[in-house]
Amino acid sequence: MASQISHIVYADKYLNKKNSSKINRNNFILGTVFPDIRRMAKGMSRRDTHSSFNVINLNFNDLTSFKAGWKFHLYCDIKREEILRKYNFYSLEGTTDFACAPSKLLEDKIIYEQYGNDWGELVYFFRNPSEIKLEIKISYDMYKLWYAVLADYINRKPDENSMQAFLLNLPSIADKADDIIKVTGDLEKNQKAVNILKEVAQKII
Repeated sequence: MASQISHIVYADKYLNKKNSSKINRNNFILGTVFPDIRRMAKGMSRRDTHSSFNVINLNFNDLTSFKAGWKFHLYCDIKREEILRKYNFYSLEGTTDFACAPSKLLEDKIIYEQYGNDWGELVYFFRNPSEIKLEIKISYDMYKLWYAVLADYINRKPDENSMQAFLLNLPSIADKADDIIKVTGDLEKNQKAVNILKEVAQKII
């Protein structure tokens, strides 16, 4: 599983490559970061947001732009794991600590500047997200809060402060934020780990 900035960058790469007039770019990106709302929403499990499609591929026929982005998130999660395991990424120290959170944050930091559009415009959109009809039980207030938190996180290239602010909004790991950030910093010094994460960005789409 990737973290939110990575999902956005991969969605942007896909949309630039696909160049489909049938897909609303903003709503696609809104959808591609939606599944991880489970990390904030009380009582919601991974199954609730990551088991919504029988087949995971890049066929988005008959899906709204939001649902297409949602499905794309799941596709990237699977493809990313395939690439990481091919390069034995998880054999490196620190890569599996805290459910792999440090490696995901590092990936966000590494590829932040690969986003091909204006982060500021996306920040504004996340602070004013489209009203989407959701097929799972979640309040609209939680929906808006999730994107507000993401707006703050993506507003600049990740650093210790922005990472910590993001982690503190995730109940399951908030109390481990300082330790996660420390491991992220240590992992960033491992050039092999950095190179593999860069490889993911090149090969995932």
